[in-house]
Amino acid sequence: MIKNYNSLLKIKLDKEKSFLTKLCKIIFESLYGIFDLILDDPIENIYFEILSLVICYLQIIMFIFNETVS
Repeated sequence: MIKNYNSLLKIKLDKEKSFLTKLCKIIFESLYGIFDLILDDPIENIYFEILSLVICYLQIIMFIFNETVS
């Protein structure tokens, strides 16, 4: 076998992050930031979460039963 590696082309490849990996990193950092805010004061945040869920369900019920909205 040939032990001497004599390349015809000398190419230097640079590792560059793709757009998809940059986008995923931004999304994951944003989700971590939201999760960190929730963990700062979980009791107060759960009240806001329950309130927003109730408001969303009320809007859906109004859309189903109210003729002027639908």
